[in-house]
Amino acid sequence: TRFEHSLGVACLAEELLRGIQKKQPTLGITEKDIICVKIAGLLHDIGHGPYSHVYDGVFRKQLEKAMKNGKWLGQDFDASFYYGLPEVMVGWAHEDASLMMVDALLKHLGLEIDEKNLDKPLKQIGDGIDARCFGIRNQNDGDEDGNGVDSDQIILSYDEISNFSRRDLTPLALDEVNILTSRDWIFIKECIVGGPLPPK
Repeated sequence: TRFEHSLGVACLAEELLRGIQKKQPTLGITEKDIICVKIAGLLHDIGHGPYSHVYDGVFRKQLEKAMKNGKWLGQDFDASFYYGLPEVMVGWAHEDASLMMVDALLKHLGLEIDEKNLDKPLKQIGDGIDARCFGIRNQNDGDEDGNGVDSDQIILSYDEISNFSRRDLTPLALDEVNILTSRDWIFIKECIVGGPLPPK
């Protein structure tokens, strides 16, 4: 299945990078590099629609012909269904949809890539980030028995989260090594498409 394939690619990507890291230490491959490539392996096919690779090539070409001549596999074809829908980009492939879905995922979490601050945490958008979604709780918020502040009501901005010191967080520690920056997410997207991202 596509799910098993994506898990397998993520696993193999990690194994490959660990092998390169061990055999070529002068390349300076970091744990963050490995995580980024593993995420790219996991997400590389998230943009597949129905018919998988067939849609990228043969199906789209046949659809274009059917819309022009009104026939699909010898049958009448009513192209009016597609009128008013956006035109599909020339050269479009599922990787394009994968990149859009990565952006949509980040947006759903209240984040976006900030190309003006590549080495900073992702830019916060919308109403902020609920830190509890990431398993983060400030020790001063009270304990699980309800003593102190109700930690279920605490919503932290990304800046607040990234400014905590290691001793303030339970169970996760956030520092520059553990936070994926905008540059890291661009690297992930470049791994998905297999090269530099096209200009916006």
